[in-house]
This record gives sequence, structure tokens and C-alpha cells, in this order.
Amino acid sequence: MAPIDKGEIYEVSPVGYISCSQYYRYQQPRQGVHADNTGTIHLYRGYNYEQALCDLAGFSHIWVLYLFHLNETWNPKVSPPVNPDGKKKGVFATRAPHRPNRIGMSVVELCAVHPDTREVHIAAFDMLHNTPVLDIKPYLPDADSFPHAQRGWLPASHELWRVYPEDTFLDQARWVQGQTGY
Repeated sequence: MAPIDKGEIYEVSPVGYISCSQYYRYQQPRQGVHADNTGTIHLYRGYNYEQALCDLAGFSHIWVLYLFHLNETWNPKVSPPVNPDGKKKGVFATRAPHRPNRIGMSVVELCAVHPDTREVHIAAFDMLHNTPVLDIKPYLPDADSFPHAQRGWLPASHELWRVYPEDTFLDQARWVQGQTGY
């Protein structure tokens, strides 16, 4: 079988779009796991998506594939927000939105599924209002989670967000705990 020619074009059409209160990039965290938001995926009418949503309601999380619709260009090297050495990284080694095909994917919390109205209610996501949705897939913890996966150029995860409280804070916390029992 011959390799696919780079010039070959594949047509992909959105199945729906996101509605939420975040319209601008600065309103969303870079990763959905840090978001405290809710929204709805509205699937388009006339494609039998009502049936496609059957049986999705039993999952707690879903993968959402979407387009970075506000990006018009891509960069082969980017500066990610967590970047210990400060050097630009290859875009394929990051989750930056400035990608050759502008495709994003996120695991989001699944709150409710309404096949009759073609709506999927979600939470903890990093997409913006009117983001085109390309596909929805169930998140399977036994297939999609690799706790011992290597982190590449990133520091060990437990060091990434470690907080070191000062003695004054610890003294005050102990006092509050002694006064309240909490």
C-alpha cells in the first residue's frame, strides 16, 4: 500500500458546536481539568445524531474532538505555559492550539445526554462558545489511562503543582483547627 500523498485532501464536517459562556481565549484555562464551567454540545439536525447518542449517558467522561476555530495559522515551535527550560518546543510535543490541522481533543465530564434534542451537557472543558465539534467518543478508564506514562520534557507531575506553606500559615491553620475542630 502506498503512503498517502501530503497533497491529498480529506473532508471533515462538524457534527455540532459548543455553547457556553466562554467566548474569549483568556476566559478558559489551558486544560479542561482546571475549568469550573458547564456547557452544551448541540448536534446538528438531519443526520440521525439522535440515534448516535443512544447509550452514551452511562459514561462519566467523554473525548471531544473539535476545531480550534479561532486559529488561522500554525507554528512548528511553540512556548508552552509550563516550560522549565524556557526553550520553544515542537508543536507535536505540546498541547498548543497552533497546530497544522487545528484539531483539538479534550476529556470532559459528561453531565447529561438528551438524544431527543441532540444535546450533550458537559463540564470541565477548555473549548469556547461556537467551537465546532468533530466527534464524541466515550472515555474508557481501563483503555485511556496510563498512570505510569512518561512525561517527556515536562517535570514530574507531583513537582508541577506542589505548594510549600510557610510556618506562619501552618501556625495559623493549627490555631483555626484548634478553635473550630476543622
